[in-house]
Amino acid sequence: MEMIEILSFCSAALASFVALPLLLRVRDGAPQPWLGAFMLAVAMLSVSSTYWYHTQPALFGLLDWPVAVLGPCFYFYVRRMVGLGMGPWPWLHWAPLGVLVGLLLWSHGALAERVWLLEYALMAYELLATAYALVAAVRLHTYRRRLQQSFSSLKGRDLLWLSWLSAVVVLILTICVLASLVAGVWIWLLVVLRLAVVYVVGWYGLRQGPIALPSEMVEPAATAPAEAEAVGAAPVTSDAAEAGASTPANAVTETQKYARSGMTAAAEALIGQRLAQRMQGQRDHLESDLTLAELAGRIGTSPQLLSQYLNDRLGLSFFDYVNGLRVAEVQALLADPARAKTPVLHLAFEAGFNSKSTFNAAFRRVCGMTPSAWRRRPPASAQGSAPANP
Repeated sequence: MEMIEILSFCSAALASFVALPLLLRVRDGAPQPWLGAFMLAVAMLSVSSTYWYHTQPALFGLLDWPVAVLGPCFYFYVRRMVGLGMGPWPWLHWAPLGVLVGLLLWSHGALAERVWLLEYALMAYELLATAYALVAAVRLHTYRRRLQQSFSSLKGRDLLWLSWLSAVVVLILTICVLASLVAGVWIWLLVVLRLAVVYVVGWYGLRQGPIALPSEMVEPAATAPAEAEAVGAAPVTSDAAEAGASTPANAVTETQKYARSGMTAAAEALIGQRLAQRMQGQRDHLESDLTLAELAGRIGTSPQLLSQYLNDRLGLSFFDYVNGLRVAEVQALLADPARAKTPVLHLAFEAGFNSKSTFNAAFRRVCGMTPSAWRRRPPASAQGSAPANP
């Protein structure tokens, strides 16, 4: 047996070992069984592509049917992890599997004459699985953008490992097509990447549970929701703002934007006033895991209305708004001579950041340079470059 076949068998054995505990989660209703089914398909394909076909050429193609379940299993796992459920008509995703199994059975009786058909059919299914992985990557990108509307920290929620896994899956399936056409070094690369997938799933997939998402992320409300409990203030709603907020005597009728959302200009002004007072007084942005729902409750409004205020009035997501305040806090600490020797990362954590990568990205977005470069600037220049508080 050649080395490449030994490595393929090792990949199959490890993938099966990783798949077993994932499949056993089926009783919990967790998304992990979909990832386990995906890994089991990887294990079967690792075996089918090497030793068995060399020793039993009459079996060509008959062990490749798992290629039709790679895409749906991975896609359903991603959907469940980001809180989207199975979607409409999930059974339609298994129709290609029935077509492939029928084709394999039909070709088996005359394999020599139809082997070319099987080869092209399998490549077509590899491309279909690639499309599933690409759609899953888009879902993950959209999910992270939605996270920024509700959380000030994405640590432990961003599923970045799953995005990297999506990219590796796309790469593997592309290499599968190349290996089928030209073989050579592409087969070795395919085996190595399969081992990488087993490692990533074994390291992250076994430990990662579904993310608990706010209900407004899964099913966004079209109209203003029920009032949130206020902390030290009456709830902000359209009616309450109209009755209690001071507005100019010549105030005009609200635009269609407010009519659709249920928020009036008076409610928007009151939310802005309470938000500014809260962040300047209590400085909630210093909390490392502040959420939209928590802050909305503290100023007496709903998460939907607060999110709309940030998006429409300030042009910021909740994530960017809070981290902009944290960047301003870091700038103030960097300008303090008493903190001249304090590490920048320590100041970032003091300002509410809990991730080095998030801090660096936010600081560069706001200031256009790294924190270290900003600290090295002359005092007058540094003071002049401080951004306005969001």
